Amino acid sequence: NSILLVTSKYHSFRSSLIFNKAVGSLDRDIKIISSPSKYDSFNEQEWWQEREDMKRVFLEYCKLVNYYCWEQFS
Repeated sequence: NSILLVTSKYHSFRSSLIFNKAVGSLDRDIKIISSPSKYDSFNEQEWWQEREDMKRVFLEYCKLVNYYCWEQFS
């Protein structure tokens, strides 16, 4: 009745959106529990201090825009 979704910290929100959409078409209720990995080194408080983290955040926002503009309707 539930799915534990373990992902990287920086894209756990978008992943939960995608999984909720995917299971929404099923004929039963499934709860998605998003849990960012504790082994992920991404620091959500200081992401702007590391070049790699800045790239991750920028790309994740691009992917969120894509989801909200196109993917959620397909």
